[in-house]
Amino acid sequence: KEAMLKFKEEFIRSRETICRRLDRLPKLFSYRKPHGAYYVFPKIIGFDNLSTLDFAKLLVDEAKVITIPGSAMGPAGDRHLGLSFAAKSDYINLAFDRLDSFAKNLGLL
Repeated sequence: KEAMLKFKEEFIRSRETICRRLDRLPKLFSYRKPHGAYYVFPKIIGFDNLSTLDFAKLLVDEAKVITIPGSAMGPAGDRHLGLSFAAKSDYINLAFDRLDSFAKNLGLL
């Protein structure tokens, strides 16, 4: 039971980290805080000239951050990305440090 509580606490901590970091990128993403999943599904703001897949590829190439194109989850996922918080907060912060740099280089931060 104790291990399960620690696991839950880590997930909550990671969710709070990813949401806090997304809050700092309002010109790049909009989102709703998840309450029953291990991922957040932010909507991409702008970049209308790129498909969701191409935007995800751009993040890999430019920011070295892997995301899941929402379009892989069906038509309703288009213009969204899947970002898992099933990782330690340190890794989430590292990824968002890179996303912050990406956004800053584009004048979005």
